[in-house]
Amino acid sequence: MKEQLIEFDTAKLAKDKGFNIRCDNAYFETLEHTVDDPRRSGEFTFPYQSPRTLESRYRGDQEDEYTKKVCEAPTQSLLQKWLREKHSVYFNITPQSFRGHVVYYNIEIAIPDMVWDKPVKITGKAKETYESTLEKGLQEALKLIEL
Repeated sequence: MKEQLIEFDTAKLAKDKGFNIRCDNAYFETLEHTVDDPRRSGEFTFPYQSPRTLESRYRGDQEDEYTKKVCEAPTQSLLQKWLREKHSVYFNITPQSFRGHVVYYNIEIAIPDMVWDKPVKITGKAKETYESTLEKGLQEALKLIEL
């Protein structure tokens, strides 16, 4: 079993809210650039590539002139722990079942400024996974945090 990395949009939002823990993965983008390629008798242009994750063993600690680190890519559990310890954000995820099968998940988010009996509530769609519901909850919790 492998830990689920957060999506790029969530990682970017976490960075904007102050998440700066060094992780095993990061989102990098490749900038459009042209190089002289003697094998092709002239210049060759590499197109822009949108952000994607690279593991630390492949990325090294240095960026080159063609790539740019956008943000760290933590696991869902690390971001959830950071939200809990740094901002006192708590999650309650409950499966909703029908005839013994999980149909969807409910997630409630509680933060210090909110009353527990009125938490933010997100209901997943049918056939959504626990992880996809948690991802939505992480995004919503990050949006609620004020710096």
